[in-house]
Amino acid sequence: MFSNNSQIRYVWPHQWNFGKILYIWIRYYGITLLIFDVTQIHLFTRPGITSDTVCVAMDSIIRVVGAILLWSIEIVMQLRIYALYNRSWKVAAINFFLFMVSIAGFTWILVHNALRRHAVIAAAIHLPLPGCPSIHTGIEWAQWVP
Repeated sequence: MFSNNSQIRYVWPHQWNFGKILYIWIRYYGITLLIFDVTQIHLFTRPGITSDTVCVAMDSIIRVVGAILLWSIEIVMQLRIYALYNRSWKVAAINFFLFMVSIAGFTWILVHNALRRHAVIAAAIHLPLPGCPSIHTGIEWAQWVP
């Protein structure tokens, strides 16, 4: 469904169900997230808006709102796998367990990095560049692995 005409024809006339809600959520949350990111990037280039605290908070917020979109898409993929395996509860349980482990791993790494982020940003915030510095800490790369 690449156009509004297809969406109006195939999505809107049907009853509200979990699939329809997920479709609308992913489509419009993704657009909202894009607008949020672009606004944040352009606002933070103005002098005097950013500080250590704002940069640390926004780093975590950006990661969490992005992860929510990723997890929403993962739910759709898990439902597809569930359907492919003839609605097997074993497959659903394994997928659900691994999904929860993934969220727990992401959360642990997010907290671990956020606790150390303030010192890293404080060391770089004095640079004559607008916005929040894009500095990666320790195990930040692993945040998107689980």
